[in-house]
Amino acid sequence: MTVSAPRTEALSRVAEDLARAVRGDLFRDEPMSRHTSFQVGGPADLFLQPATEGDLILAVGMARDAGLPVTLVGRGSNLLVDDLGIRGLTVKAGRGTDSIRLDGERVIAGAGASLGVIASTTARAGLSGMEFGILVPGNLGGGVFMNAGARGQEMRGVVSSVRVLDARGELLDLPAPECGFGYRQSRFQRTDEIILGATLDLGRGERAEIEAAMASIQENRKRTMPVGHPSGGATFKRPPGDYAGRLIEAAGCKGWREGGVHVSTLHANYFINDQGGTAAQVRELIARVQARVLEDQGVALEKEVIFAGGESGWDLPYGGRAPR
Repeated sequence: MTVSAPRTEALSRVAEDLARAVRGDLFRDEPMSRHTSFQVGGPADLFLQPATEGDLILAVGMARDAGLPVTLVGRGSNLLVDDLGIRGLTVKAGRGTDSIRLDGERVIAGAGASLGVIASTTARAGLSGMEFGILVPGNLGGGVFMNAGARGQEMRGVVSSVRVLDARGELLDLPAPECGFGYRQSRFQRTDEIILGATLDLGRGERAEIEAAMASIQENRKRTMPVGHPSGGATFKRPPGDYAGRLIEAAGCKGWREGGVHVSTLHANYFINDQGGTAAQVRELIARVQARVLEDQGVALEKEVIFAGGESGWDLPYGGRAPR
């Protein structure tokens, strides 16, 4: 990848300014393969894990003022970063932005809070509604962005409001009806708003029953899903009235391989990077499976995995692709 001198100079200036003004861990050319569950992805020009939410807000403002694109990532559980990497500043919401506070039956949490930790924390407090979160290997920010869900439940069923940083640098609290939630959709997939946190409304329940339900969910996951392998989770959204995994298997795609990546033989909607594959190979396998299922089953599968960076296939409304 060729880097132009003006862009290199701009990055260097912003990197120096961030190092002076913002607390946290800042890296140049950080491999995104270290920050995605697929374990693929090229370098982020600048990569920051902020010490606090305030540092995140400051860093985003500084990058935007300098004309650099900003990309926010979490645990990277459904994120496919291009082999060319991500331009501008990439900010990771995690440690430092992972606060969880209980207020009666209400949960106020930061974007970096793990959905699994939220589920466990609320279960211990006898709060019901986030049991499905134990299945979702992502953070709250990503869960809201994707309207993540499992076992018939979704984030929109518990979200009361979402706190965001908008493109003008203003902090907004958006009530749930304004968030545009749909099946694996939200308004945040179409705007430059960066999710900082959310308030969740849960209900009272018996701790033992809630924890038993979560244990059952986890046991079923171990039996039916390829846990413990590099993967982006569910590759395709569930088509109306059917299941993507069933369609892929019926089309004969189970076990298909593209380089270091293959379609899981345990659950066909999971693609496994078991031999050091690349993002390009994942994309090619996705396209091959989509084409075969459409031809064989007459269904156009819509991907659930988010593409980021590179020259094309950009799914995030904010952030940087490679220069053309």
